[in-house]
Amino acid sequence: MEALNDLKPANMSVVGRGRCLPGTRVQVLLDLFLALTHPNPQKKIIWLRGPAGSGKSTILNTLAHYLHRLDRQGTFLFFDQNDRDNSDPRRVILTLAHQLASFHPIFAEKILSDPSLARHYRVLIGCAISTSYTGSPRRNRKNK
Repeated sequence: MEALNDLKPANMSVVGRGRCLPGTRVQVLLDLFLALTHPNPQKKIIWLRGPAGSGKSTILNTLAHYLHRLDRQGTFLFFDQNDRDNSDPRRVILTLAHQLASFHPIFAEKILSDPSLARHYRVLIGCAISTSYTGSPRRNRKNK
């Protein structure tokens, strides 16, 4: 899938990001994991909030790592106010497109059929909403 590299995604890998220490934040991680793996149609938004430095990013990095290891992580994005490149909205859409195309063939087929930014947006929103996901045919497993 060399064509996917033409998207020039931002470097937003879960690998190497700080995670919770073993045995900490267990209940929060379990609640989030269950909410993501057994979604409630009545609750479509999960909002993790707290003061700066309270561990929100570390909790989500840990969760993303678990989901990645289980081949259930479709995308992973993070923002750093000091990293303008990775926070550029155009790169975010391209990065989402790249990550989803690497994760599931249905996304790769749609995205590679028309590589315009507007198309990526439609595919990301349209496929994500209309596709029922039941398993992981991940092709790229090198970052475990």
